[in-house]
Amino acid sequence: MAVGNPQWGECRAGGVFLLLPQPVSPAVLHSLTTRVPSTRRRHNELTRQWWISDSYLETVEEILRVHYPAYDPYARA
Repeated sequence: MAVGNPQWGECRAGGVFLLLPQPVSPAVLHSLTTRVPSTRRRHNELTRQWWISDSYLETVEEILRVHYPAYDPYARA
């Protein structure tokens, strides 16, 4: 089971970075990959970060609230 909460970071090129607690559950990955088009997300295997387009932030927030009950979008690490 993953420990911790998702963390957001800014991207100078637009969009945001998202770091998910490891290991990421298959249910979270399924939700991300089915609800956010591949042209609006990228995954960096080396850093384990996701890039999410600004246009899908609300969708990702919904996904995070469902899968991480303690998730607080305003909390900063």
